[in-house]
Amino acid sequence: MKVSDYVAQFLKDRNVDCVFAITGSGSIRLIESADQAGIQYICPHHEQAGIMARLTRVRTGGKPAVMMV
Repeated sequence: MKVSDYVAQFLKDRNVDCVFAITGSGSIRLIESADQAGIQYICPHHEQAGIMARLTRVRTGGKPAVMMV
């Protein structure tokens, strides 16, 4: 098991169903593992937009959301 698979499963076990992610060589494995675990991922234009989207999702939906950079 890859560390990224463990992280994705950890998030899935805590009812995270959506992550916001800035793509790049450092995060691509996490994004891939999240996708394989059935977690939806959304790629915002930059970090600030991702954090704002994450906060909005938590406030309006009451579900946990994650921003990966």
